[in-house]
Amino acid sequence: METVETLLADIDREWKIISRCKQSIENQEPYDMNSIKQQIDISNSKIATMNMKMLYLKNINGVLKIRVTGLHDLDLSTSHKTGKYASDALFRKIKKGSKLGFSKYGNRKLRSRSHDFIIVIHVGGKKAAMVFWNDSKTMCGGDEEVIELKKSRHLDFEIYHTDSRSLCAIGTFWLGSLFKGHSMPDSCDTVTHSSVQLLPRGTLHIQSSYSEKVAETRRDEEHRSKWSTLRRRNTFVETSSSSRRHLSHSIYREHLVNYEIMDIIGIGAFGTVHLAKSHRDNKYYAIKKIDKIGKSKRFETSELNILKQLNHPLICNLIEEFIENGVLYLVLEFCEAGDLHTHLSRTFFGFNEEQITFFAASLVLAVEYLHDQLLVHRDLKPENMMLTRDGYVKVIDFGLCKQLKNRREKIHEIVGTTTHLAAEVRRREPYGIEVDWWALGVSLYQLRLMANHPLARLGYYSSKDVKKHPFFMDTDFEAILDKKAISPYIPFLKDTIDLEYFDQKTFQDSQSSGSTNEEY
Repeated sequence: METVETLLADIDREWKIISRCKQSIENQEPYDMNSIKQQIDISNSKIATMNMKMLYLKNINGVLKIRVTGLHDLDLSTSHKTGKYASDALFRKIKKGSKLGFSKYGNRKLRSRSHDFIIVIHVGGKKAAMVFWNDSKTMCGGDEEVIELKKSRHLDFEIYHTDSRSLCAIGTFWLGSLFKGHSMPDSCDTVTHSSVQLLPRGTLHIQSSYSEKVAETRRDEEHRSKWSTLRRRNTFVETSSSSRRHLSHSIYREHLVNYEIMDIIGIGAFGTVHLAKSHRDNKYYAIKKIDKIGKSKRFETSELNILKQLNHPLICNLIEEFIENGVLYLVLEFCEAGDLHTHLSRTFFGFNEEQITFFAASLVLAVEYLHDQLLVHRDLKPENMMLTRDGYVKVIDFGLCKQLKNRREKIHEIVGTTTHLAAEVRRREPYGIEVDWWALGVSLYQLRLMANHPLARLGYYSSKDVKKHPFFMDTDFEAILDKKAISPYIPFLKDTIDLEYFDQKTFQDSQSSGSTNEEY
């Protein structure tokens, strides 16, 4: 999992790549200048992406439990005039609050002493907690305060004398230092001891524990309460598909406890995709979370209805689906090596012909299967072509997939990714299955699949036309389908779970025009 330190190291590495590329251009070294300039653009894009991630990591959400354990070396040279508290408001709060005053130790009379202090904690410019401190608490520590963090970056401390000397020191504690050297913890088990340097002088010692889940628990309880009420009123959930299908009440089962939800590995038009580990078989899966959309508060389940029909070795298949806390979860196969787009961006000279032929053959088989089911994918692109650990390609993302009634049916909606739209779609003409071959031709431009007129395009009449192309002369399609062939491109992955190739997946949504949906 990424931390601020690892991101800084990655940014430094990309700057070195940019510096080396610029040096090659200046020295006119015998390299492809276009490839070098492209690498500079890629590195700049990665740096921008990682800077965005750093901004997210520095904004902390959750609950922080904090306890003052020491206060040393303050400037006590200022003399006080009276024994009264410097602030009547602070005095009233100390007298009233069981945590801040002496009431928990008995009804002793409050007295101002030279080593009595009030520590006020601010979060985001607002007062979050107050702690009373004196020398007697040095051994046992102060009372624990619970502070809710909402996109917070730091805590501000104000140290007050309890007499007329009032404010004596201030300090700032950056929350990112809680997680130095490791990612943000998700439980309160880890206790951190920290020191805050005060101005003009002094040191504040604190003990803290952070929880990301505690803040979520309240929201989960609210969702669960609302969803329980909804379940009592309805035995099905209305969907937004054209055929007005309904999800059966039988899928209202609490399956989420069977999975450990981990990193976000993708963001699509209708929801986010998380890496998850199953407690049942210890395998990793990709779980897509789909929220309700629109004023009708219905699920967009067209993708679910499509996935239920599919079962193919070169398509990312659906494992199970369930609804919990008002969210629809789709459990899918996990392709560990990320998408082809990421791999292409990291290979300096791209894939060789053997590798591209293997990928193309795999994709032809996947598209052929979809078309046999009268399904048009409508969003084929490298970002939706995932690689497995053994180098096989699987097609994903069926959010824009369309079910046809027959082979001759035409579609009028304009959807898909702009750069991969077929010529007839751009001309706002009715289109059919053949648009997938255009999109595949854009992704694998070596193939002769990009004739302007659909009749002249390979694949219009049958996928056999594509498979007979000289490009596939030495390709054994049966061996690929049975996964007996050895992929010429094996991704470099660690033996354990490795998300090396998912760093750009989260930010690809801006490149997709899944929201582009118009009729004519």
